[in-house]
Amino acid sequence: MNNLGSITGMELPTGPYTFRRGSGQALDNSSEITDAQRNIILQHHNSSVFQKNYASRYMPDTQAAYRGLKPQTSLMRAASGISRTIDPRRPRKLNLAQQAKVDRHPEVRLLRRRLKSLLQTFQDQKRSIASTKGTPLYDHYRQAY
Repeated sequence: MNNLGSITGMELPTGPYTFRRGSGQALDNSSEITDAQRNIILQHHNSSVFQKNYASRYMPDTQAAYRGLKPQTSLMRAASGISRTIDPRRPRKLNLAQQAKVDRHPEVRLLRRRLKSLLQTFQDQKRSIASTKGTPLYDHYRQAY
């Protein structure tokens, strides 16, 4: 899930909340779904939860409203939506030369050695990583990982 934003080229992190919020907005914008039905679907006690946490943050076409024109809803959504941050040219992976440079970096090498040593300690003690939660050994592992 964490990589989804990167894969799709979005600048902002994408997670379950993003989809829940998008679904809530779609339900709210539908003329077929009432507020009560939206609340049931989203398992909200009342509409205040939706208004506070999920209601769309995009601004309607206020200029069109002032001037008595038809609002350009699609344009306003595109200008204020998350998809405007998509950069189709962004690099997703390192090329071989970049990966080799990272692999040679002293700090990366040090962290890999430290991680390898810690994993060997777990094997020597015949313990799983999860069984050491709350111990200094686990804290060292999390710092190295």
